[in-house]
Amino acid sequence: MTGGAGTPCVALATLLLLCCPARVAGQQNQGRPDQRVSARASVLYKVTRLAGGTHFLVGARAAVVFAGGLEIGGAGIKLIESVDISLGPGNMLELRTGYGGITLSKTSLLGGPVGAGILLGAGNAEVRSPPVGNQLGSDNFFVFEPELTLALPSWKAVRSSLGVGVRLVVGVDDLPNVRARDLRGFTATLAVGLGGR
Repeated sequence: MTGGAGTPCVALATLLLLCCPARVAGQQNQGRPDQRVSARASVLYKVTRLAGGTHFLVGARAAVVFAGGLEIGGAGIKLIESVDISLGPGNMLELRTGYGGITLSKTSLLGGPVGAGILLGAGNAEVRSPPVGNQLGSDNFFVFEPELTLALPSWKAVRSSLGVGVRLVVGVDDLPNVRARDLRGFTATLAVGLGGR
């Protein structure tokens, strides 16, 4: 997952956009907008606390948007650059990680621009030796990421939002000098997508 956490989600987004029209009317309520179902594909830009520092991640999300702003889909997210872990003067390790999973969100709570969502899935982290790039350890983990979102003004088919959340991680046991708490952290997310309502 580390090498391409967003790749499966990008493929899913493309498939959804090709197979699902932007507006699909309900079977018996073709004229009622509250019965419409649509697809949305988004690019995700994240800033997060990771291993004691602030780092950037990028990913993608694909979702089906139901009546009332309910979205069900999947996302994949990857650390842009490896994180240096200091073991002392002149002794460093590199941490690489990515994660993904199922997403469930509500874009509007009580009819306003504030929404909420969660990501529930798994990830992978690995530690390498910088001089030669040898892998010193790799481990999978479970991830749970709740988030509050604020919808930004839309422009034509472009939908964007800002989000703040926290990434919770469990199950990290086999990484040298890395613990689960090093992979946990608060997040800020900019999502820019096409489709949906």
